[in-house]
Amino acid sequence: MEEQNERRSFFKTLIPLSAFVAGSVLSFQNGNAKAGKFGQTEAYGMDNSEKRMEALEARVQAMEDIEAIKQLQYRYKNAFMQAKWDDVIDCFSEDATLDIKPDGTNIGKGMAEVKRQFGNMAKAHVGAETDIVYHPVITVSGNKGKGTWMVTDTMHVKDQGLQSIYGIYTVEYVKVNGKWKISLLQHRHRKIEPSEALGAPPD
Repeated sequence: MEEQNERRSFFKTLIPLSAFVAGSVLSFQNGNAKAGKFGQTEAYGMDNSEKRMEALEARVQAMEDIEAIKQLQYRYKNAFMQAKWDDVIDCFSEDATLDIKPDGTNIGKGMAEVKRQFGNMAKAHVGAETDIVYHPVITVSGNKGKGTWMVTDTMHVKDQGLQSIYGIYTVEYVKVNGKWKISLLQHRHRKIEPSEALGAPPD
């Protein structure tokens, strides 16, 4: 809240100044600069300064939200790679939906289901994954956001070996008490190598 108030104060100072500059010309008389104002332009600047400030604030907020969402997705993958399951679970909202089995047959909703699914994964994953998310396309609207990511996962499964998965994340986000959380995580595989040796990830 304090940061938002500081930003608003900055914009309140900046926008009237820019409006004055846009609505003025400088003329020189006897070596002194004088400002000659255009009444219509000045009035336009004054009438629209609040709208301009709101538009600037909205743009800055959207940029900050998109960056925060990216950091959330990175935290999720970093925790997953290191088998830090409590940190993984903390990335999700209480009513989150998981839809990450290749054939879409294990869709679960709610924190109890999030814990169950990642608890089962913990039995198979050794914490030596090499996961990469890239090419994000993210949009935000108020306290909700949507995104798609390309993802490459190289998993080491206990007693079985290495499996590489190439796919797409479709993700929805929600801001809860000022912090972004994952409210939907859908993972659809495009390719799995080897395709049959290890089968589907545990559910």
